Amino acid sequence: MILAIDTSGPICSAAFLDSGSNQIVTQRSDDIGRGHAELLLPMIDELMAASELQWSDVEAVGCSTGPGSFTGLRVGLAAAKGFAFALSCPCIGVSVFEAFNCGRTDPLCVVLNAKRNEFWLQIFDNTREELEDPKAVSHEHVLDFIPSNIADLVGSGAQDLASRDNRFRILSDAPSPPIEAIAQLTKNRIANAVQFPAQPLYLRAPDAKPQAEMVASI
Repeated sequence: MILAIDTSGPICSAAFLDSGSNQIVTQRSDDIGRGHAELLLPMIDELMAASELQWSDVEAVGCSTGPGSFTGLRVGLAAAKGFAFALSCPCIGVSVFEAFNCGRTDPLCVVLNAKRNEFWLQIFDNTREELEDPKAVSHEHVLDFIPSNIADLVGSGAQDLASRDNRFRILSDAPSPPIEAIAQLTKNRIANAVQFPAQPLYLRAPDAKPQAEMVASI
């Protein structure tokens, strides 16, 4: 059984995937905005109880690595690593970009609304491979970073980006990827778990600054 977690965005999600049948046994996704720390663990307990699962059934834990909310990412990753440590099983990272691209067969731009006049984006080709690393780009220059053959968009920034060029087609403007995708990619990566560490993907420096740095800037 694979446990998948995503707390990178406004949606708090968890799911259990049966690795034998490759079917989702149970899942839940709540659009809460904030409060992932209070909801995540009870959510997982409820899913396990409803499906009569035991912790001994879990063979790997997968977690979204972002990008997204600093606080949300820390909540999910800390929980995932804690579960994996206690169960002596792999803890596998899946980026939001990779999860949105899961199962796609055409070129795709995953674009997230990063606020502050920025998009976070990554481009994938028709072999599901990354064309380039994830990046943060300004609204003014975003079109310079998207190849002319890319038309399909997914992610929370899709509506905004599509309004800038009529070549784009919005497949989904969801703020978070399907939790089933994170579960599936986790299962696919178990054999090479060491290559996919559960480390946060940050595309922006944190707002919080060390006190000494703040004092020096005054």
